[in-house]
Amino acid sequence: MEITCYHNLYVDDVLANEKEEIVAELKKGEVRSDMQIITLAQGEHNQLEFFSTNRLKQKVFSDAVLFVVGIAKEHEVAVRLVQQIVDEIYQETKNPHIREYLLSKQKANKTEKL
Repeated sequence: MEITCYHNLYVDDVLANEKEEIVAELKKGEVRSDMQIITLAQGEHNQLEFFSTNRLKQKVFSDAVLFVVGIAKEHEVAVRLVQQIVDEIYQETKNPHIREYLLSKQKANKTEKL
């Protein structure tokens, strides 16, 4: 499994103090079983999806390439984070292209660091 985390990762308040540790674990393929991750949807026609990190232990995810944009402790908080992401991006861009916006921001961030 290959996991990339959004440079400006959305994190719920409960996990905020553990953000760097969680990101490092995800990048190493270590999976906590007690949280939700928000990713770009696997199907390019969709925008975002979220699910329990327990699913990452399934064999179907062994070859997955995931772009994580948010982490939350609980399902309900993940729902609110998705809403926040969509609202913020729509307010800035006035269009519903969440995937394109996040990927362009990630690419711009990598370019700035070079």
